Amino acid sequence: MKINDGGILIISGPRTGSSNLLKSISFAYNKKFVFEPDILETPPLYDSSKDVVKIVPLKKYHLDKGYDFLPIAKQFNTVVLLNRRNREEQLESLYVMGTDKKTGIKKRWGIEKEIDKDSNYYGYLAQWMDELDIVLNKLSEDLNIPIDYYEDVYKNKTLSNKDINLELEYLNPKYKLRQVNPKTII
Repeated sequence: MKINDGGILIISGPRTGSSNLLKSISFAYNKKFVFEPDILETPPLYDSSKDVVKIVPLKKYHLDKGYDFLPIAKQFNTVVLLNRRNREEQLESLYVMGTDKKTGIKKRWGIEKEIDKDSNYYGYLAQWMDELDIVLNKLSEDLNIPIDYYEDVYKNKTLSNKDINLELEYLNPKYKLRQVNPKTII
């Protein structure tokens, strides 16, 4: 079966560029995309035979029941696992998102944002990310597919599975939320 002939599931860690990857894949195939539905909900809010679906196991019960993802993933023709190599930047971005309730997931930010790495919240996020890594690694092993990494995807403009088409506009650095502005010397 060709990739275009079935549904595509992206299971990712948070702050990995997965929302733009979702758009990139769905527009490349002219398919409907479904942004972070509760994957364990019945009936599902997506069609695994044709939609592009992205999930981030954010809720504690997703990780506690983590292996409920395996039978769901097998309903899709294609699965992409996405995470990030630079854990520190990922945690910083997640921390900024979680502590800024006004702008939420679309907040653009720079390195001047104060990040309290000694806080209980930061520690909680780090522990949660460790648990999520275990789930992604197990899924990778059981589905026999590699984990793609944000740094590689956005640098090389491709996934490990070269058969998956991407609409490259959505991989443009202008969509990054972390904005690092160079200092101007006067």
